[in-house]
Amino acid sequence: MLGYLREGSYIYDVNKKIIKVMKNQKIEKLELENSKLEDKIYKLRQETRTEVSSFIKKHYFPFANKISFDHDDYFRLYDKEGNEICTLSLRGDTYRDPKPTHILIGYYSSQTKSDNLIELDRLNMLGMVSKIVKNDYKEIIEYTRSLSMKNKNSIKKLNKQSWELEKEISQLEKEDREIKKLENLNKLFKGVNIERQTVYVRHDYRVTEVKNVKFLSWTNDNKKSLTLELTSVGGSWVDGKWVVEDRKSIHDKVRLDNVSHLINDLERHV
Repeated sequence: MLGYLREGSYIYDVNKKIIKVMKNQKIEKLELENSKLEDKIYKLRQETRTEVSSFIKKHYFPFANKISFDHDDYFRLYDKEGNEICTLSLRGDTYRDPKPTHILIGYYSSQTKSDNLIELDRLNMLGMVSKIVKNDYKEIIEYTRSLSMKNKNSIKKLNKQSWELEKEISQLEKEDREIKKLENLNKLFKGVNIERQTVYVRHDYRVTEVKNVKFLSWTNDNKKSLTLELTSVGGSWVDGKWVVEDRKSIHDKVRLDNVSHLINDLERHV
């Protein structure tokens, strides 16, 4: 029955506020549901990372102090000092390849002294990694892929649910923004006091120190420009004294883009 209530009446305004509160509550509920889904996705991904990195460390690189695994195809190996030994990236010959065909070793090179034991140890471990990758890269790729697939379907299902929730949230927020724009337009057609600012009425002309904006009418039915009444703070010399006074001016065919910031977010400017 809300459609039959007269706009501006007490009942209309109360029901409009109730609808807005209900919509905000629904958004909050959906965001909470989505947050729980994102937590589940994160935990599954973390479980996969831990399982893959632990397996690869145990069976191929036990001399590394720590191995991290990210993005289904990228390892970082660290020594006991926490320094990066190298990275291992599982790659295809081209980006079109459905699965990796080789491992790319990434490392930094530098000069080092014979007494820099930490760096010499890193270089020694880098050599060990190179030998293992040379001999066992196919196994490493296969084990990595098979272990990574364990939670893939569950993550895919949860991602789909999360995307659906985000889509619904986005639609509700869009509807809320459109309602807010209409409310702001109604206020602006009645006239609104705003924080003093500059309003461009032409590409080469602007009015400064504007403190009140009133929309008078649309230029035509396409509603891409309108006529404005601007109240700005000015002044003039009177008997040798500067007298501050309000000045009203009317400007037609003002592009809507020039005042869109007021329509979209009026509360920020009052």
